[in-house]
Amino acid sequence: MDIESWNMTMSFSELAKTYHALPMFPVFDIAHYILMVLQLRLDAGIDAEGLAESNALACWLCGMLSCFGGKIIANFLLGQPIMAAFSSTKHIIAATVVWYLMFYSPWDVCHHFMMTKLGKLLVYPVKEFSRAKKVASGVAQAAAVYPEGFVVMVIIGAVKGSGSLFIRNIERLLRGVWVPTANEIMSPSATFKISVTCAFLLTLQRMGVIPFPPEQIMFGLTMLIVPYKVAVILLKVGDPYVHVEKVIRPVLFKKRKGNQSAKQQQRKDEKKEGDKDSKKKAE
Repeated sequence: MDIESWNMTMSFSELAKTYHALPMFPVFDIAHYILMVLQLRLDAGIDAEGLAESNALACWLCGMLSCFGGKIIANFLLGQPIMAAFSSTKHIIAATVVWYLMFYSPWDVCHHFMMTKLGKLLVYPVKEFSRAKKVASGVAQAAAVYPEGFVVMVIIGAVKGSGSLFIRNIERLLRGVWVPTANEIMSPSATFKISVTCAFLLTLQRMGVIPFPPEQIMFGLTMLIVPYKVAVILLKVGDPYVHVEKVIRPVLFKKRKGNQSAKQQQRKDEKKEGDKDSKKKAE
């Protein structure tokens, strides 16, 4: 390895360590709260303002569920206290301030600004900067309970990275809306698929399959996720997994009609031969 490549490796390692040492609060967490409340308003649609004006408590509860959905579901699945997700007063206050500004700011200026391309470019990349770290915290949380539970680590990691998507049905119930077919299992989003990918790779690293430090994997994943999210905002890029799914799905998850028809024909022939034998015996 020459000096230049060695310096690049050292730089990447140092950047990864710096990224890993960055505190989540306040910048990354507040960016997360802004986008979660924004998604709540978008999901509620034209009923959002009516909900905020007629039932502020229900609106606030929906906002808190969206902001802390990953922790709530992860704790529930691991048999840990669900209310621990709300144990930090400073996080609750920060999320509440964000919720209030997004729903009740004068002339709705905060919401209107966040709907602009500039507002999204300021917040979305910051939010995505923390996704891999949240997934890693979920993998570590699951590993503390199930050290050999590969699937459990992947599930909890993915939930921590995209928990608000899974708790949305519960949040809709609080708003009086029930759409059972609209969920991440039936229609997984690119965000959930990215979280699953991150959880899978970080679990492999924890199991010793990938020989790199976790902070380097998190930083490398972040360097892929952030540009993708920027491309989604600027270029309207779609789900990057669709092309892979189109290739894999027909190979692994499609019935072979030709083989099935051959088997059906074989069964028909065997049935005919059996009928002939029974007729001969009857004669």
